[in-house]
Amino acid sequence: DRVVAITRALARFTVDRVGLPARKVDVVHYGLDELPAPWAEGPPPPAEGRLLLAVARLTEQKGLDVAVRALPAIPGDVRLAVLGEGPARPALEALARELGVERRLLLPGRVGDVAAWLERAAVVVHPARWEGFGLAVLEAMLASRPVVATAVSSIPELVADGETGVLVPPDDPDALASAVAALLQEPERAERLGRAGRERARSEFSVAAMASGTLSAYGRALASRRAS
Repeated sequence: DRVVAITRALARFTVDRVGLPARKVDVVHYGLDELPAPWAEGPPPPAEGRLLLAVARLTEQKGLDVAVRALPAIPGDVRLAVLGEGPARPALEALARELGVERRLLLPGRVGDVAAWLERAAVVVHPARWEGFGLAVLEAMLASRPVVATAVSSIPELVADGETGVLVPPDDPDALASAVAALLQEPERAERLGRAGRERARSEFSVAAMASGTLSAYGRALASRRAS
């Protein structure tokens, strides 16, 4: 009777590319109230230095190669940690060696306590080339971390550019590096963006909002059946 899409971007895809009638599609964003609880032992975040963090599968979709290419233009005391696994690991490691930043790239795999790494991060990056939702972005917002992400697919629905983070074009290492460096140079601004991100996450992407939206979708489906 109705189809629930988790973002407006995905709703447009289901109408324009899949061919579903727009009148049947409801948008209900994911809801999250807390950061994920630790689920296993794992490597802790480094205790020293500034940390740039990405939480993503190591795949072409996530654009992590763009973050590695941005590293040479980011202050040398900053390390990039990517929490996740995937087939792009060898290519990312080779790229880091080619650019001379292999000691600044941390690939600890899937860690058991993502919240601990988020709390340690100065900035969270999400350089995806396309995205269905971007749950890692929402987790960063809940952790009060400023986000630098690409302005693709669903991400602008989460990150309010200039208010809770910074949006940059995809496949643009220079733009990514410039945005990250600016936040690192302005810690007060970065903190302000992080606080605003948490407020936005709690008000617009809560579990209660998700439940309410889902109930409304069922209500419209039932009303349509009664009318017919």
